[in-house]
Amino acid sequence: MNPEAYQLYLRGLHAWAKGPGEGATASGRYFQQAIEKDPKFAPAYAWLAAAHNLNSEYQLAKEAARKALELDDSLSIAHSALAFAIYRGDWDFATARREFQRALQLGPNDPMSLATYALYLFSLGRIDEDIEEMRRVLQVDPLSPLHNSNLAVAYIFAGREQEGILQAQTALDIAPSFAYAHVVLGLAYEHLGQYDHAATEYRKVGDAFGEGFLPLMMARLYAAQGRRDEALKLVRQLASAKSNLFNTSYALAETYAELGGRERAFALLEKAYQQHAEDMTDLKTDPSLKSLSSDGRFQDLVRRVGIPQ
Repeated sequence: MNPEAYQLYLRGLHAWAKGPGEGATASGRYFQQAIEKDPKFAPAYAWLAAAHNLNSEYQLAKEAARKALELDDSLSIAHSALAFAIYRGDWDFATARREFQRALQLGPNDPMSLATYALYLFSLGRIDEDIEEMRRVLQVDPLSPLHNSNLAVAYIFAGREQEGILQAQTALDIAPSFAYAHVVLGLAYEHLGQYDHAATEYRKVGDAFGEGFLPLMMARLYAAQGRRDEALKLVRQLASAKSNLFNTSYALAETYAELGGRERAFALLEKAYQQHAEDMTDLKTDPSLKSLSSDGRFQDLVRRVGIPQ
């Protein structure tokens, strides 16, 4: 192995652990540099795919994962990174399931394969299984702020908000500047109706996920509080907003659903569908859209996205 390539690879792993946004972007640069030093370094391609996945760059992730598998088909992380990109980016749940199965056969204790499969289960609405998988992940990799945060999300969506808060705080104990953990804490407080605490956590994120992220979160929060005028003011400002990690149409649909604006929410969800927004894969589990779930149009969207029933 090329020693310089390996050093760059290790730096990429360190940067990747900082999570989506700048951490994922920096890690991608290191993995790309490692590949330039050693074009046959299969794990660098696999982790490059994982870096692209963190930043929702699914086409690039698929290309990197497939290159890794050309070089070494036994890499579980390459299979799981490909599976994740396929289900989030292509909405192809059946093919993703087969890739996840292959990944878990090759690496039954690989934390990345377990973690990405847990997220797949989350999108299917199988929250209890998601929690069990994420617990297994943390037995192998307990010091990952990302994995701790993802377990916290699962707890929150299972109605176990206090456990979610403790898990998100664990992530922050490990990495005090980990922005995603503040998002998760804010979500827990929002579910509990502790809106001031939620706003405080959301504001700690700053522009880590792009300029439009905080206003989108605050619009939904105001809607949940019943602060209609403030929510709509932000919605108007965000009509053409874009963010690297957050689909605007989908997020605004959440806000309108919270406000009771059913028709506008469905119009925005249809727009998000046409945009092939990745967030549509979480339709079944999104509590902000619960008020829409009994409507036939909602079930039709779930069917068109292809989420297994």
